[in-house]
Amino acid sequence: MAAEGVGQFSVQIAKLCGFKVLAFCAPTNNELVKSLGADGIVDHRLPLEEQLREVHNITSGNFSRVFDASAMATETGIAALDKVSANKDEVKYFATTNDWTPIAPQEGIKIYQADLGDIGQGGEEREINKKVAAYIPVLEKYLSMGALKPMGYEQVGDIGVEEILKGLVAFNTKKGGAKKMVVRLSAH
Repeated sequence: MAAEGVGQFSVQIAKLCGFKVLAFCAPTNNELVKSLGADGIVDHRLPLEEQLREVHNITSGNFSRVFDASAMATETGIAALDKVSANKDEVKYFATTNDWTPIAPQEGIKIYQADLGDIGQGGEEREINKKVAAYIPVLEKYLSMGALKPMGYEQVGDIGVEEILKGLVAFNTKKGGAKKMVVRLSAH
């Protein structure tokens, strides 16, 4: 879902890397996702076969990489690579932020499950932390240039620890969306 936090950054970073981006999101987020750089959009709420038809209509099968930022689109991503991608001679790649569900190997598709929970664990000596640390200056550069836009936010309640419950109520009533909800704990 390209309108959520990881999805918004994924669309922008893929564009900065020179990729054409086909994003999946709810129709209410189409304008936002296009403004972030998506070249095409598919409604992620459509049945799988309709999503695959849309992917084919937009790409003509000219793709070999799928990244699932939502951690919920493994079936769609692998089906698109298997059934829609016309790249028969090269390896296809599927990556997802879902590292908790086993994914069966697929012939001709390399599968990567990002271990996001490992980031920051075990100290800076861990390889993942070294890689993340190396990306930070690059991301800061793109942020300062305005080429990478942070996700908007909405403050819930006033200031103070007691406002956390208001934040929890807001979170439970407003699932998803283009803005993060934050509770400000302190004025400083």
